[in-house]
Amino acid sequence: MFDADMLVRRPLADLWSLLDRNQAAVLMTNGVWEGRIYPHLFTPSGVVLMRRDGRELVDAWAKWDCHPEPLYAHKPGEWFWDQCTLLHAVEESRVSCAAIPYDRFCCNHFSGKAAIWSAHGGWKQRNYDYFVVEHEVQRVL
Repeated sequence: MFDADMLVRRPLADLWSLLDRNQAAVLMTNGVWEGRIYPHLFTPSGVVLMRRDGRELVDAWAKWDCHPEPLYAHKPGEWFWDQCTLLHAVEESRVSCAAIPYDRFCCNHFSGKAAIWSAHGGWKQRNYDYFVVEHEVQRVL
Protein backbone atom coordinates (compact mmCIF):
# COMPACT_ATOMS: atom_id res chain seq x y z
CA MET A 1 0.00 0.00 0.00
CA PHE A 2 1.36 3.39 -1.01
CA ASP A 3 -0.10 6.83 -0.37
CA ALA A 4 -1.70 8.22 -3.49
CA ASP A 5 0.60 11.25 -3.51
CA MET A 6 3.82 9.32 -4.11
CA LEU A 7 5.97 8.95 -7.21
CA VAL A 8 8.09 5.82 -7.61
CA ARG A 9 11.36 6.79 -9.28
CA ARG A 10 13.15 3.46 -9.77
CA PRO A 11 12.57 -0.29 -9.56
CA LEU A 12 11.95 -1.36 -5.97
CA ALA A 13 13.48 -4.85 -5.77
CA ASP A 14 15.34 -3.83 -2.60
CA LEU A 15 12.06 -2.73 -1.02
CA TRP A 16 10.18 -5.91 -1.98
CA SER A 17 13.10 -8.01 -0.69
CA LEU A 18 12.18 -6.93 2.85
CA LEU A 19 9.34 -9.43 2.55
CA ASP A 20 11.73 -12.33 1.92
CA ARG A 21 12.20 -12.83 5.66
CA ASN A 22 9.27 -10.87 7.09
CA GLN A 23 5.51 -11.05 6.78
CA ALA A 24 5.22 -7.27 6.54
CA ALA A 25 7.27 -4.10 6.30
CA VAL A 26 6.41 -0.61 7.53
CA LEU A 27 8.16 2.73 7.42
CA MET A 28 9.89 3.43 10.71
CA THR A 29 11.36 6.66 12.06
CA ASN A 30 12.73 7.83 15.39
CA GLY A 31 9.56 9.86 15.92
CA VAL A 32 11.45 13.11 16.41
CA TRP A 33 9.96 16.40 15.23
CA GLU A 34 11.51 19.71 16.22
CA GLY A 35 13.47 18.10 19.05
CA ARG A 36 10.57 16.17 20.61
CA ILE A 37 9.59 12.51 20.27
CA TYR A 38 6.05 11.80 19.12
CA PRO A 39 4.91 8.14 19.14
CA HIS A 40 2.50 8.72 16.25
CA LEU A 41 5.48 9.58 14.06
CA PHE A 42 7.22 6.20 14.62
CA THR A 43 5.18 4.49 11.90
CA PRO A 44 4.29 6.77 8.99
CA SER A 45 1.64 4.89 7.06
CA GLY A 46 2.61 6.04 3.56
CA VAL A 47 4.17 2.69 2.63
CA VAL A 48 3.02 -0.61 4.11
CA LEU A 49 3.98 -3.94 2.55
CA MET A 50 2.25 -7.18 3.38
CA ARG A 51 2.50 -10.84 2.47
CA ARG A 52 -0.63 -12.98 2.60
CA ASP A 53 0.56 -14.60 5.84
CA GLY A 54 0.75 -11.13 7.43
CA ARG A 55 -3.02 -10.67 7.46
CA GLU A 56 -3.03 -10.50 11.27
CA LEU A 57 -1.43 -7.05 11.01
CA VAL A 58 -4.21 -5.86 8.70
CA ASP A 59 -6.83 -7.24 11.07
CA ALA A 60 -5.18 -5.56 14.07
CA TRP A 61 -4.92 -2.27 12.18
CA ALA A 62 -8.61 -2.44 11.26
CA LYS A 63 -9.48 -3.22 14.88
CA TRP A 64 -7.49 -0.25 16.18
CA ASP A 65 -9.00 2.00 13.52
CA CYS A 66 -12.37 1.41 15.23
CA HIS A 67 -10.97 2.29 18.66
CA PRO A 68 -13.32 4.89 20.17
CA GLU A 69 -10.83 6.74 22.36
CA PRO A 70 -7.87 9.02 21.46
CA LEU A 71 -4.45 7.48 20.93
CA TYR A 72 -1.36 9.60 21.56
CA ALA A 73 -3.60 12.68 21.91
CA HIS A 74 -5.22 12.10 18.49
CA LYS A 75 -8.94 11.49 18.25
CA PRO A 76 -10.42 8.88 15.90
CA GLY A 77 -10.42 10.10 12.33
CA GLU A 78 -8.08 13.03 12.97
CA TRP A 79 -4.85 13.69 11.12
CA PHE A 80 -2.28 11.01 12.15
CA TRP A 81 -5.01 8.59 13.31
CA ASP A 82 -3.82 6.01 10.73
CA GLN A 83 -0.29 6.23 12.12
CA CYS A 84 -1.46 5.91 15.74
CA THR A 85 -3.51 2.83 14.89
CA LEU A 86 -0.75 1.30 12.77
CA LEU A 87 1.73 1.62 15.65
CA HIS A 88 -0.67 -0.20 17.98
CA ALA A 89 -1.28 -2.89 15.37
CA VAL A 90 2.46 -3.46 14.84
CA GLU A 91 2.99 -3.72 18.60
CA GLU A 92 0.00 -6.00 19.14
CA SER A 93 0.22 -8.42 16.24
CA ARG A 94 2.59 -11.36 16.09
CA VAL A 95 3.51 -10.50 12.50
CA SER A 96 7.21 -10.13 11.80
CA CYS A 97 7.69 -6.59 10.47
CA ALA A 98 10.76 -5.26 8.74
CA ALA A 99 11.53 -1.58 9.11
CA ILE A 100 11.47 0.25 5.80
CA PRO A 101 14.25 2.87 5.94
CA TYR A 102 12.42 6.16 5.64
CA ASP A 103 15.34 8.09 4.15
CA ARG A 104 15.75 5.55 1.31
CA PHE A 105 12.13 5.04 0.42
CA CYS A 106 10.19 8.16 1.24
CA CYS A 107 11.35 11.69 0.58
CA ASN A 108 9.36 14.91 0.34
CA HIS A 109 12.46 17.00 -0.43
CA PHE A 110 12.82 15.59 -3.96
CA SER A 111 16.25 14.09 -3.37
CA GLY A 112 17.79 12.57 -6.47
CA LYS A 113 18.78 9.53 -4.38
CA ALA A 114 15.30 8.75 -3.04
CA ALA A 115 13.43 5.81 -4.56
CA ILE A 116 10.04 7.35 -3.83
CA TRP A 117 9.02 10.97 -3.64
CA SER A 118 6.14 11.98 -1.43
CA ALA A 119 4.08 15.08 -2.18
CA HIS A 120 3.29 15.38 1.53
CA GLY A 121 3.73 18.98 2.53
CA GLY A 122 2.09 22.34 2.20
CA TRP A 123 3.17 23.29 -1.31
CA LYS A 124 0.90 21.11 -3.44
CA GLN A 125 1.32 23.08 -6.67
CA ARG A 126 5.12 23.08 -6.36
CA ASN A 127 5.06 19.35 -5.57
CA TYR A 128 2.85 18.68 -8.56
CA ASP A 129 5.20 20.65 -10.82
CA TYR A 130 8.20 18.62 -9.59
CA PHE A 131 6.27 15.39 -10.11
CA VAL A 132 5.33 16.31 -13.69
CA VAL A 133 8.96 17.00 -14.57
CA GLU A 134 10.21 13.83 -12.85
CA HIS A 135 7.49 11.74 -14.48
CA GLU A 136 8.63 12.92 -17.91
CA VAL A 137 12.26 12.13 -17.00
CA GLN A 138 11.22 8.63 -15.92
CA ARG A 139 9.25 8.11 -19.14
CA VAL A 140 12.33 8.96 -21.20
CA LEU A 141 14.50 6.59 -19.17
